[in-house]
Amino acid sequence: MGASVKKQQRREPNVTVPSAASSPKGKSSGPPHATGTFTGLSLYPEEANYLLQRGALAIYGTSSDDNDTKALSVADFAALVARDTSVSLACLEVYAFLKDQKLHPRRCLEPAAAASATAVGSRQDGRRVPHHVEESTGSCDVAFDVWKTAAVPIPPRADTSAEHATEPSAPAPAAKLRKQRKELVLVFRVAVCRYWDSAPRPQRLRLILQRSNARDGASSSCRSTLTRDHVPVKVAVVHHDRSVLLFEISAT
Repeated sequence: MGASVKKQQRREPNVTVPSAASSPKGKSSGPPHATGTFTGLSLYPEEANYLLQRGALAIYGTSSDDNDTKALSVADFAALVARDTSVSLACLEVYAFLKDQKLHPRRCLEPAAAASATAVGSRQDGRRVPHHVEESTGSCDVAFDVWKTAAVPIPPRADTSAEHATEPSAPAPAAKLRKQRKELVLVFRVAVCRYWDSAPRPQRLRLILQRSNARDGASSSCRSTLTRDHVPVKVAVVHHDRSVLLFEISAT
């Protein structure tokens, strides 16, 4: 499966974009009518689905008997990933919903897997494959870390010249002390449920909170301005019409 993509991505897995360097000499690695740059990088299914829906990505399917390529529609791609039991269509819908809210959902970093995922090019990149909560399969965990862009104050530099000054200097304007820069801030984690499934039991919700709290240490390398002891957890419920509702849960 090939894709024409103009946006750089830095993650591993599942929808692979063929690289021009890997194709035979003199032959193009993509369809003759493709536009953009073939980066040889990869997208997660939820990323590919979102970009395909917005017209920012073209995905081509090839059959085993011939070399003909066919551009996949959103419905074609959904049918393709639905065959993979590791892909949750509900999580794909929640990812797109959060992106439309100007948020930045990302796969959760597993504390244990992060330390052991050292193989370059391995699909085990230390991040959990998102799945919806389901009693029958025992799936019970958050699906995404959710970030937003926030303006963070830059602390002023210490004025070392004041130690050697003979006369008192005028105080600096307040505006100069309030410089800001934009950073990603972790705002909550989200677990995904389907409306037509049985509602998760209280024990399941408590387990989701516990597993989320265990990840707080793994996210310490990224900035969070939250004042709470733990990152909040929300449940995203996906309805039959693909609408999404968010509910925050707590241990109290």
